[in-house]
Amino acid sequence: GAFEFNDWTKVTITIDPTVKVDAATGQALLSGTIKCTRNDYFSLALELHQDQKVGKQVVDIHSADVLPLECTPSGGSWSAHMPLTAGEAFQAGAARATAGTFQMGEWVTPASVASPVKMSIARK
Repeated sequence: GAFEFNDWTKVTITIDPTVKVDAATGQALLSGTIKCTRNDYFSLALELHQDQKVGKQVVDIHSADVLPLECTPSGGSWSAHMPLTAGEAFQAGAARATAGTFQMGEWVTPASVASPVKMSIARK
């Protein structure tokens, strides 16, 4: 007979609205929170984009990373140093970030979030 599966792992993801940029490297630390309806393991696909004016053109400085993690019903925080191509650097100002479930079991309901963020330079 037919069987209907209804025990999905539901995921809630947030992105912190403030992103710190390392003054020495220009790399950003993207962070947020994640919570699941039950314990599960998968990855977050992360992207960070910032439009910068270079001469008379606007260039999209961007970074992407994959962060493996454990997700629990009690929730927790995540963070990732976002890699850049040599010669690029994030600057203070507006940017946009996305985070989404990736490499998960078929019982995990896909989840994603897109959010504007404000970059600030972190001096040591």
